[in-house]
Amino acid sequence: MEKKEKAVKEKKTTRSLPLSSSNATAAVVDVSSIHSHLQKLIPEVEKKKTKDMSNWSYLRPYMSFDFVDDNSSVRPPPISAIPWQSQENILLDDLLSVLEGFQGKYIVAQRVTNSYSPRTFIVADSIEPTLRHLVQQILPLASDHSIVIRFIQEKRQLKWGRVNQALASAMNSFISDYTVFIAQLESLLRKNQLTLQNIWFYLQSTIQTFQVLAKIANSINESEAIGGQTLTILHEETMHYITDNNAQKLCMFLIGEASIPYFESLQRWLHKGIVFDPYMEFLIMDNVEEEADANKVTGLYSDSYWSKRYTICNKNVPVFLNVVQEIILRTGRYLNVVRQCSETTRSSADFAVPPVEKLVYSLHGEQYLPIIEKAYQFASSTLLDLLLTKYDIINRIKSLKRYFLMEQGDFIVQLLDLCEEELVKPISEVVPSRLQSLFELALRTSTGKHDPYKEDVTLTILTENNTYQIFT
Repeated sequence: MEKKEKAVKEKKTTRSLPLSSSNATAAVVDVSSIHSHLQKLIPEVEKKKTKDMSNWSYLRPYMSFDFVDDNSSVRPPPISAIPWQSQENILLDDLLSVLEGFQGKYIVAQRVTNSYSPRTFIVADSIEPTLRHLVQQILPLASDHSIVIRFIQEKRQLKWGRVNQALASAMNSFISDYTVFIAQLESLLRKNQLTLQNIWFYLQSTIQTFQVLAKIANSINESEAIGGQTLTILHEETMHYITDNNAQKLCMFLIGEASIPYFESLQRWLHKGIVFDPYMEFLIMDNVEEEADANKVTGLYSDSYWSKRYTICNKNVPVFLNVVQEIILRTGRYLNVVRQCSETTRSSADFAVPPVEKLVYSLHGEQYLPIIEKAYQFASSTLLDLLLTKYDIINRIKSLKRYFLMEQGDFIVQLLDLCEEELVKPISEVVPSRLQSLFELALRTSTGKHDPYKEDVTLTILTENNTYQIFT
């Protein structure tokens, strides 16, 4: 039994021994060997990675809902000899295919010069002129549909941000309804109940809808907008269609859906002081590097820390939030100040967060502006309460006034009398500890001895002259 107890004790002592130099060297060697081993594995991991499909519409063109650029030189037979009624049926079948993004026999989509340009079509010369004119009136819808499809396929990529992804998803809902509508027209064609005049009448509202969608897509594509920039374009388009009720409802739906992820980030900032911005599209920038530079020497934050840590990114501010951007910045900044202080002075139970209200876009701000104002009032009142009660800011300011503005005359007189012998010496011969002792003596023998914050007053010897201190 004694031998077993001895063995157990020896094991415990060896475990509790500090790391020796030899052990430390071995640990360093192990870390370096692990690092080199991981470096060797990187090429193998890269080989096994999934192929980048960000450009999938070009790699897999037949998976797209847009036209496939076909270089086929096969020409359909001329239809000039076919009766007028039969020509119309052939054209209707071709037209419905083109409206869905498929190449027709007598209506051929041309290759686009870039991913944002409108698509043009060539209608066969052998078609009867009246029918050709009706077809050419409808073809702008196919061009707008192509623009919207290309916009959706591109803006679904992660690099375009959450706002553009939400907008693409909203536009895609119109594409789904549009596809169902074209299928209904095909059903009428199979029943011989569809003519070019009828289809022109049926497509009127759809043409107007896709004109608006294509215009918005072109505006966003031209400016390469993301985040707040996209919302600005959508808001301006909504205001532009103020006299067109249907177009404005369409724009309201689009901006309502696109603003959801942006307002989610704004909600986090207003109620928690957290910047959630994975794609750099939010109006608040969190300069995290300031955190590392803030307390390298003293452990304290500098005067400019809070102004540099969180800043406004002007290009990502939606136009409808311009009037409250400073309030938004201060709200989250105040919450972060309170949280920083709460870590050392208050428990989490003392920091009661109000109920979170969902932010929803409205044309004139009646849905979101009151919520922003309420969040600002809460953050500012919480910070003010913290300064007045926990940090007793009023008495601290009075303490500053007492010493630095010489409100208390006997203190400065006693300080100069006691420290005269030390102050006349060259700075290299001054003993800081002795000077500090004399300073504390002057403090305790003056009327400021009752000051609750007298211990916070310290003495520092600066080697620079007054001129240097003033201008630096």
